Amino acid sequence: MNRLIIACLLTVSLLTVSLFLCVGIRTANLPRLEEKYLLGIDAYHFLRQADIVVSQGSLPEIDTQRWAPEGRSLSSSLNLFSYVLAYSYRLLHWVFPELRLWTVAVYAPVVCYALCLLVLYALWRRIFEPATALLAVNFTAVLPTLNLHRSCAGFADRDAFVLLLWLLMFLFYLKTTARLQSAPTGMSWRNYLYASISALLAGILALTWEGVGLATGILAVWMVLRILRGSLSGQDAIVYSIWYLCFIIPTLALTPVYHTNLHMNWQPYAFLALVFPTVVFFSTLTFLFPKMNAWFARRRNLLRLLFGSGIGIILLVALAPLTQCNGQSVDIFETCRMLLDNFISPLGGSRLMQSTAELAALRGTRLIEGYSLPILAAMLIGSVLLAYQFFSAERAHFLLAMLGFEILLCGTLISVFTTDAKVGLGLYGLSLIAGGVTIAWAFWLGRTRTTLEGNREPSRHCEKLFVFVWLLIGLFSSRGAERYLFFFAPVLALLCSFLAFSILRACIKRESAALWASCVVILFTSLIGISTARLVASTVKPHWRGLQARFADIAARTDENATIAAWWDYGSQLNWFAKRTTVVDAEHHIRIKGHSGETSQERIVRLARDVFAGTSPTDALAFLQTHHATHLLITTNDLGRLETLTYTGEQSGSVLFLTYVDSQQQDTTTEVANFIPHARTTIEVSPAPNSPKHSPKHWQLHSVSIAYHTKNASWSAILHGTTGAGEPFSLPPREFRVGDSFVVRDENGIPGTVAVFPNRDGSNHQAFYVTAGTERLLAVRLYLFLEDIPGFRLVDDTNAAARCEPDGLRLWEIDFLSIAMRFSVNRMRSDR
Repeated sequence: MNRLIIACLLTVSLLTVSLFLCVGIRTANLPRLEEKYLLGIDAYHFLRQADIVVSQGSLPEIDTQRWAPEGRSLSSSLNLFSYVLAYSYRLLHWVFPELRLWTVAVYAPVVCYALCLLVLYALWRRIFEPATALLAVNFTAVLPTLNLHRSCAGFADRDAFVLLLWLLMFLFYLKTTARLQSAPTGMSWRNYLYASISALLAGILALTWEGVGLATGILAVWMVLRILRGSLSGQDAIVYSIWYLCFIIPTLALTPVYHTNLHMNWQPYAFLALVFPTVVFFSTLTFLFPKMNAWFARRRNLLRLLFGSGIGIILLVALAPLTQCNGQSVDIFETCRMLLDNFISPLGGSRLMQSTAELAALRGTRLIEGYSLPILAAMLIGSVLLAYQFFSAERAHFLLAMLGFEILLCGTLISVFTTDAKVGLGLYGLSLIAGGVTIAWAFWLGRTRTTLEGNREPSRHCEKLFVFVWLLIGLFSSRGAERYLFFFAPVLALLCSFLAFSILRACIKRESAALWASCVVILFTSLIGISTARLVASTVKPHWRGLQARFADIAARTDENATIAAWWDYGSQLNWFAKRTTVVDAEHHIRIKGHSGETSQERIVRLARDVFAGTSPTDALAFLQTHHATHLLITTNDLGRLETLTYTGEQSGSVLFLTYVDSQQQDTTTEVANFIPHARTTIEVSPAPNSPKHSPKHWQLHSVSIAYHTKNASWSAILHGTTGAGEPFSLPPREFRVGDSFVVRDENGIPGTVAVFPNRDGSNHQAFYVTAGTERLLAVRLYLFLEDIPGFRLVDDTNAAARCEPDGLRLWEIDFLSIAMRFSVNRMRSDR
């Protein structure tokens, strides 16, 4: 009894230490928030919606401040997290009257992540030893992961809340499985209760996050593998049927997103959330009918899955007409293609989604930066050790099964380190096929082999298979977007702790002594982890904090009915800080059609094509007038990422900010200043088709020399770089500008424009290289060259000292009336 009490006190103490470390690390960045900013773009979207719920009681059907002029229909988005923030604030505000909604939003991710640690301990404790679970919780709390910022104070997005629901759903389902293993002769009401609670949590997750298909997909794949292994019983089938019905019915009934918007393919994981569990459901039904079960048992379990897939496809085809919206029905093949793309490339073929930096595909260098090589090595060794334990107790050829698993795991990891995307994709696909075939072959050869305990599986053996499924799907999905590693981090920490405890147990034979040794490891890793992770967390700061401060000033410079056209990632920030209506925002993945007949993605593409990358002011004004825009906002940041913005349009281009390096006196009358491209020493730039010296494929810009000749008060520029064949060159640009008046053109020069603008106090100069054709783009003409274009009247310019300050913005009022009058006068003159 005393040992039990001591073990409980020790467990509580270590969990408390991990919780304090978790909170301490994730609140280290609080001073950077300055009591008014948040982390991320979507955080302001949820904060504003929560503010509406607090003030009005619920969200309106149409949000008129977004996607002008028709507004955003909120029936096409998942808004539960905004209600969670709002009602949490109401409850806490009743106890603490001085509390702000902003404060609740700031601390929400930290609280949710701390609760995740408690759930993780309960989850891992069901599968592994208590010491392994404690180590895993501590590693999860202190490891400086790639997505640490997603659980830091101020990241008022739903990620931490989603992870909490994710873990609770898995925990209650595994509790059901554990009860069936401990009492295989009969079902109890607790089995039904746990299955229902797990399904309810999955339904809440579906109403919170479009990526619920990742969680339900892991569960479905686990069930598929259990069917193929022959380890699924009729009681397991009953439990899963209860879970499926309790999940699918509320999900379809409580929101129209999943049954009316599938045809828009706004998120292929929503398709995964519904279809894969449905296939497994119909497959498990074969266990519930004795004659059917006997028929399938005499053959192969693969037939059960084929049966479920066939029924699922028939249902999809039959129900497709019922899911019509705006005259379109479900495009199953397109949805499947997009789903496949999400596991092989960054969000498929959508140019707009590929231009979203947050959804970039995982790269090997980023993986090392986020986790470090020792942690990744520990994860790999831990996975090998766990696979050794698992396959040694399986009815499979051991060496082949181990080989297949390592091909799957290592091939996926190695593929993200390849610099060539096609080579990486080929290696990834080859590893999937080779690994899968090898494991299937291993089970075929070992189908008559008995396990180490006869025909009975070791304790928690099936749950360890669940860990492998989570591990592999986490790595597969992160190829489409590295943000999904946030949901993979708990498994990585588990594998590291499993390795650490296995080493301790090998060195110390007594389990109680190993537990105490684990305490020492926890304290040691905490001292190292807290210093590293806290340092990482303290550097997390609001994105575009300077811009957000200036967004708030827009309210004083515009009418309250103003509508602002800006790039999509400023939309929610302008809604919150400036309190103004916007034309587009970050919810571009929901491809719902408005009253004008264009989808959200089509509208953003038109904004890029006609405005930012447009060359005709008439087309730009036509787009702005169609969407009732009264103002156009462009920032210095937009100019720096112009290549990304124009990627969604027809005309691409980029503006390279040149960084001053040094200057030298070439002779008594000439002073030369040297510049290099900002943040990089080499930039690849596409050549013009008629550039004979720099075609065949590309050339690279290394530096720019700008000379001032005092003798005749003139300027000149020379570009230094290498051709596609690797030959160095030093030639003038095709166009060279100094200020707003001095322009020199050389048709034999390097394609593009070098522009130099002296600061307003005359102390320094800003220099830019503008790629060929980019100087004609409307955004460049307005923001960089400050051209006076009819219809655009500059009303706000925060660039006080330089032409383009880091947090600078310019706001133009759209004068449609003057354009209409000018058009009428020109028409009258032409008639005469």
